[in-house]
Amino acid sequence: DNGLQAMDMKGQRLWLFASSDGPLEVAGQTMGWGEGDYVDPWAWYRSAPLVVGDKVVFGNRQGTHALDAKTGKLIWHTNTGTTHTRPVHHEGLVIVGSWDNHLYGLNIEDGSEAWKVASRLPGGEMAGWLGWEGFNLDPVIDNGVIYAGNRGTYFYAIDAKTGNEKWSWKHPSSWVGSPAVVSDGVIYFGMSDGLSLVGMQVGMGNQVLLFNNRFLNFARPQANSQKVFLASLSGELFEIERSAGKGQRIFATQASQANLAELQKPEGGLKYHFSAQGYTHENATKDVQRMLTMLDSLVSLTLDGDVLYVGSASGKLYAISLK
Repeated sequence: DNGLQAMDMKGQRLWLFASSDGPLEVAGQTMGWGEGDYVDPWAWYRSAPLVVGDKVVFGNRQGTHALDAKTGKLIWHTNTGTTHTRPVHHEGLVIVGSWDNHLYGLNIEDGSEAWKVASRLPGGEMAGWLGWEGFNLDPVIDNGVIYAGNRGTYFYAIDAKTGNEKWSWKHPSSWVGSPAVVSDGVIYFGMSDGLSLVGMQVGMGNQVLLFNNRFLNFARPQANSQKVFLASLSGELFEIERSAGKGQRIFATQASQANLAELQKPEGGLKYHFSAQGYTHENATKDVQRMLTMLDSLVSLTLDGDVLYVGSASGKLYAISLK
């Protein structure tokens, strides 16, 4: 239906708000693909809705919308650019991240902008590359602080009320790959080409954990009092000891078991097959699809009690007991 819909508990539609969404489109010349606009093959996530009182808020390529939760009628719309992150709410503000490289704090009542934060961008030989731009990961909130990473190699702690930066952390060259999770004073997130799980103290941003799993990570980690759990695009699921930082694989899809050696470089990371023959949009897209298909990549992770629920690129849902 290409919109947002509400259903009752029997699955009957209550209302539909029709809108136009779609994948992120980027300028091919800046990405190294030539003239024209192309679909970004790595940008496959979309915004999920957030219900706040009598409103439901969500994002799409037109920006951020607030609807009446009972009727589905539009209350306000704010142009935040292509917005594919799930909003979070704090004291009358909704916070969203946008592909336009900004994090927005919007007033819940009318959508007016309370603050806007732009990410810094890397310099050096790759300065100006469009692939560095985008607050593409769902922000999380803890004790009035917004935590969000982005493609620009930065991870930020932002005061939710004012938009002021409390601290930031920069990886030398990799996208922050996953949304973050906060657990017992530590915030954990996965890296893309950084091939690792990172843990930072929420107060000052000191790094307290680094676990190298040797592949790209897009799924939000999960944590309990003893361990952190990481689901990777390699099709593998890891558990990592919070105190020692040591980890091990506890599950892998059948496709990963059969094909990971073929798709993983000896030093870690994805072995690009088609792009090695020429870096075109077509070849880049083929490499992403080859990875997702041949590894049945793990793209979502949820912890409930002693069970991990893992979603894969082929549409499978796995329940993994921790007992």
